[in-house]
Order: sequence, then C-alpha cells, then structure tokens
Amino acid sequence: MSYTGFEPTSTSYADYHYTSMQSKDATVQSSTRLSAVSLGWFSFATTTLIFSLYNSGTQGVVHDDTVVSLCLAAGGLAQLLAGMWEYSSENTFMATVLSLYGSYRLSYGAMLLPQSGILSHSDDPEVSSALGIYFIAWTVITVGFLLVSIGRNTPSSIFFGILSMTLLVLTVSELGGGSGAKKTGGALGFLASVAAYYIAFADFLRTDQSHNFRLA
Repeated sequence: MSYTGFEPTSTSYADYHYTSMQSKDATVQSSTRLSAVSLGWFSFATTTLIFSLYNSGTQGVVHDDTVVSLCLAAGGLAQLLAGMWEYSSENTFMATVLSLYGSYRLSYGAMLLPQSGILSHSDDPEVSSALGIYFIAWTVITVGFLLVSIGRNTPSSIFFGILSMTLLVLTVSELGGGSGAKKTGGALGFLASVAAYYIAFADFLRTDQSHNFRLA
C-alpha cells in the first residue's frame, strides 16, 4: 500500500478542530465565570442591617444576642466562604475584604454566645473598654480598605467611608459615649447596609446573563 499522506493530514485537522473547540469552551467559561462576591455582599448587608436596627433601638430592642445565628451563618460562614472562593478567582481585594469581615462576624457572634460568658457582664466598664478596643481594630482595617478603594470604585468608596464612621462611632459608644452614640452608630450602619445592598445587586446583575437589567 502506498503512503499518500492523507491520514496524517486528516489527523492533523481533527487535532486542530479539537483544540479549537477547547479554546472556544474556555472562552465561554471565562466570560460566564461564577462570582461569589454578590453572596458576600448580601451576607454582609443583611447582617449589618439587622445589627444597625437593633443598635438604633428599633421596636424597643436593646439586646442583640438574638442575631447569634445570623452572625455565625450568613454574616460569618457564608461571607467567609465567599472570600475563600474569590481567592481561587485571583480577586485578592474582594477575597481579603469578604474573608476578614466574615471572620469579624464569626468572632462577634462567638462573643454573643451565652456559653462564652464574654458579654454576660456587659455593664462592666472593663467589658465595654475591651469592646471599644475591639472596634478600634476594625475601624483601622476599614479605613485601610477605604483608602485602597478611592479612585477605583465609587460605590465601594462610599460604603467603606460610611462603615468607617459607623465603627468609629460604635467605638466611642463603648468607650463612654453612651446610648446616643450607639443609636447614631445604628443609623450610620443602616446607611452602610443600603450601600452594601446596592453593591450586591449591582454585582449580581452584572454577572447574571439571564437578563439585561443593570445597575450603574
């Protein structure tokens, strides 16, 4: 049988066609990559909203230990997982933000657990001072995120700006600012939750390809 060179040419075409299809599949997967950012923002916004309403004394609520499950599940675990998933997408900024605030909610939820005994003496000045120092650390972190976000994303800058003020006022409240400062912190936290919801919906609508509605 003579060698005509037909089979190698056919094989080469098949290889080329297979490689081309792989490339197209990779392009489609890249353009429709799932994002965990909206999950993290929704979790943060919801937890912040409820905490802020409690801090404002809405409906006469003065004890926030009823949101332990929310802190541990939505504000904590879901947000932390969203941050971890964003690391795999090489989105370092949002991965760090979501993971850190997820750990923040988990740590605060742990303090609210009756078994921990940490906040069982909430009227103790030492406990208030300790909480004030706790909020100072998170205020510093949030101001850092604010500085990084300026000039790159306006909604995020607004959110981190409001959240920085919220945590600062809550710090003052724990260090002797009284109930007035706590209610002010609740009002600012409410505004922060609105900004977080906006970012969450904007990201969700941007990454969801089933409709054409978008937020700026």
